Amino acid sequence: MSERIVLIYSTVPNRDEAVRIARSLVANRLCACVNIGSIQSVYQWQGEIQEDQEFSVLVKTTERRLTQAVNHLLSLHPYQTPAVLWWYVDGTEVRFADWIRQQAGDSRDDCGSPSESH
Repeated sequence: MSERIVLIYSTVPNRDEAVRIARSLVANRLCACVNIGSIQSVYQWQGEIQEDQEFSVLVKTTERRLTQAVNHLLSLHPYQTPAVLWWYVDGTEVRFADWIRQQAGDSRDDCGSPSESH
């Protein structure tokens, strides 16, 4: 059975933080790819309703790298109480899943990139 793919989701206050975290996760081969998007968040914090522009990060990794990736993300995260959630992927295109496994592996080889967008 192949190693399961895992998605990790978090939010950060700005694009620079998102890129900094994403580049570090990828450079350390803790994931294959991180998608970054601008979002609007509404939440309650310290008894007040807040509304902020934030950036989401969606990390594509493997079950084996999950703990390391989460701990690394938390070590870089600027929030006092960061939202960090993860879930196991039930299905994905085989070539893409293989690429994620290669990129988030122990090997330091350049495994290339799939021709499709990530």
